[in-house]
Amino acid sequence: MRRRVNRIDSLVDDSGNNLHSENDLFDAAVSYFAALFTTHGSSPAVEIIENIAPVISQSMNASLTRPFTKEEVFDLMLANPRRWNMELFQDHFTTDDIRLISSIPLSNVHQDDIMVWGGETKGEYSVRSGYRQLIRPMNPMLTNWTRPTEPFVKINFDAAFNASIEALAAIHGLRFALDLGCMLVVLESDSLIIISKLRSVVDDLSILRPYIADTRSVSQAFAYCRFAFTPRSGNEVAHCLAHLGKDSIVKMFWFEEVPPQASALVQADRRCSKPP
Repeated sequence: MRRRVNRIDSLVDDSGNNLHSENDLFDAAVSYFAALFTTHGSSPAVEIIENIAPVISQSMNASLTRPFTKEEVFDLMLANPRRWNMELFQDHFTTDDIRLISSIPLSNVHQDDIMVWGGETKGEYSVRSGYRQLIRPMNPMLTNWTRPTEPFVKINFDAAFNASIEALAAIHGLRFALDLGCMLVVLESDSLIIISKLRSVVDDLSILRPYIADTRSVSQAFAYCRFAFTPRSGNEVAHCLAHLGKDSIVKMFWFEEVPPQASALVQADRRCSKPP
């Protein structure tokens, strides 16, 4: 059986005339939708909005949008010990901003503020460094973790986040070794940037400057401390533990044992490592 198709037989235009022919129906439909999507005169919404009193005045807006001064930024940090001024935060930032800013660790060593470019290890911008952000050639070196000669202790660190957090991990690693009473240590990482900065005698001008200064300061408490680089394949256990820590909301410590996720990596290091 053939199904009947719905159709329009007639329309009534704006003048009240009944339209029946196909041409009249077509013209009426076109005119209707053209008028529907065409503006006519000024919108009353503009007049309504203009009569609404603003909540924030021009002077308030100018105060809120002006740049912070160096003095105001300095007041956000307290000394002895160095910490964020949480009371002052309440007057300037939202709850989310306070949480993000307070999560940034402060250096214990006072330094003057400087402008740095995060895309260059030296902290100075260049067109080439901007281009390098887009193309980073991969040239992995394969090696194994090596056991230090006695009585030295090796501290491997990693962060699995970014260079700033990895530099902070180096500080915590050294402090942890001091708490254990280790005085002859090798601090090792697969971050060539951080290790190079720690070895350099030139003042660091990059975004890592506060953490590099803190790491050097803590390293002076040891009888001997050497900074060593290893490729990622020689730092797999630290890299694995860093990923575990990233997904945890509590601090985790292991003594004389490792979590199951890193067990196979530790066994591989034990089989391959030889004292240098």
